[in-house]
Amino acid sequence: MNKNTIYYFIIALLFICFKYLHSIADNSHLAFMLNPISIAIEQMTGSSPIFIPDKGFFYPSINILIDKSCSGFNFWMLCFTLFSFHLIQNRKSNPNFLYLPFLLFITYLITLLTNTSRILISIKMQGLFPFTFADNQFLTHEAIGSFIFVFFFILFYLSLHFIFLKDSHENLTQS
Repeated sequence: MNKNTIYYFIIALLFICFKYLHSIADNSHLAFMLNPISIAIEQMTGSSPIFIPDKGFFYPSINILIDKSCSGFNFWMLCFTLFSFHLIQNRKSNPNFLYLPFLLFITYLITLLTNTSRILISIKMQGLFPFTFADNQFLTHEAIGSFIFVFFFILFYLSLHFIFLKDSHENLTQS
């Protein structure tokens, strides 16, 4: 067993626990993710939402609903896990669990940016190609969301890789 195995195990266990909590959560439990996104969408579109507890944030003027499935929680957990594993793998010293709150916060901010972008792009695409959305709204919405999440996830990974490579390259050149 590797000296970091326990750290990988704990991160994986956290991921599973958070996924379980997400499965039993409702819109109110995910307010910490839905509220900032709702505020950003309201500011960017000029449309005021109505919060319906069992449905989510409904925007009547643009006819969209932002609910638990739109929270970006899964993306957040994947980013957190990737960042944590990357940090464990690239640290020269033993990993420190004091990094976990910092990692959760940083990946939370990245998730809010990504998810807000995803929703705004979907709204814009709906306005540009209304016939596509009318024919198969769910599949079009899912395809756009998947593409944007994958794009941002790859961008996040490459950024991490660049930061850690740059750091390790500087360490090599200084020795």
